[in-house]
Amino acid sequence: MSKSLFGYVKKTRREKSEFSRILVLRLSSIGDIVLTMPLLKHLAQHFPSATIDFVVKKEYAGLMRSNPYINTLRVVDKKEGWPGLKRLKKEIKAQDYELILDVHNNPRTRYLTLFSKATVRRYKKYRLLRFFLINLKYNLYERIIPVHRRYLNTVAEWVHDVDSDLEFHLDPDAERDVTRFMQSKNFSAQQKHLALVPGAGFANKRWPVHYFAELAGKKSSEGWQIWLLGSPTERHLGKEIEKLGDSGAINLIGELSLMQSASVLARMNAIVTNDSGLMHIADALNVPVVAIFGPTTRELGFYPVSPNSRVVEHEQMPCRPCTHMGADSCPKDHFRCMLELTSDVITDKVSELKNIGHFYATTGTRSG
Repeated sequence: MSKSLFGYVKKTRREKSEFSRILVLRLSSIGDIVLTMPLLKHLAQHFPSATIDFVVKKEYAGLMRSNPYINTLRVVDKKEGWPGLKRLKKEIKAQDYELILDVHNNPRTRYLTLFSKATVRRYKKYRLLRFFLINLKYNLYERIIPVHRRYLNTVAEWVHDVDSDLEFHLDPDAERDVTRFMQSKNFSAQQKHLALVPGAGFANKRWPVHYFAELAGKKSSEGWQIWLLGSPTERHLGKEIEKLGDSGAINLIGELSLMQSASVLARMNAIVTNDSGLMHIADALNVPVVAIFGPTTRELGFYPVSPNSRVVEHEQMPCRPCTHMGADSCPKDHFRCMLELTSDVITDKVSELKNIGHFYATTGTRSG
């Protein structure tokens, strides 16, 4: 509480413990948006009468349309450029939000919150620690905090003692479409199913495609059905895997929407993936994940956290991490962080996975 010049006591914004209108901003990308789910859940639980709105780029809006905690989804359309951003800023101002959580913290989101009368809290990016780790190879992180937990830290002054379990809300229409499609492929819950995700946002985050082909062949020979998933820009990777081996893989790369891909993932026994958006969706669905990390490391916060998941990385490589988000090529021109993680290494990790019974995402149960 604080005292005004006129002697009466008022409640300050910082001390306020109840909000009726809340806005969360996370414009991109897939994994970062998925990692906001625990924050949204706890906002809804702690402020049950509040309206919670969300700002996201138009191309990722589908990820949040089934989210039960969001009242209004506001989109940034990059095709509209600066005029569209100005219009969105006016819309935000007109809503008179009381609490704004900027868990993107970039120039666009800072502009959208500029001069706002709301209480504004921003996601801490630990830029200095990141700089020392990537550029000077000094690891000053006292502990590794996953990104979804850093998002929760933005509301730590009001929301206490919370779990940080991930979750993901499948789209009912995509579920129906995928159910029909997989029935047409004679999908059987009695068979083990492995999803492979050979793509990633940057080339140096991609495990070599011939290793994926070798892995597909090995697991297929053990009786697993192989499914290939990815975006339209990654179609060439699926075609190369098909060409390099005879695993009988069902190649869906570029053929499904993002939410349809999520519905396929929910039916998998396991997934082998690069550091990618689909990795985070699978982790949130509690599907056992083998995640292959080359130029990035856990300190940066983007790693699978489920007990069913495993991170495979070249821990003795002194040049790691060489990037935060990824790059088009290996800065050292040797790419050893990925090339030395052979298909045998990943095959063994899949064999180590626990709780690998088929997952039914619509009920949240698993049978072995």
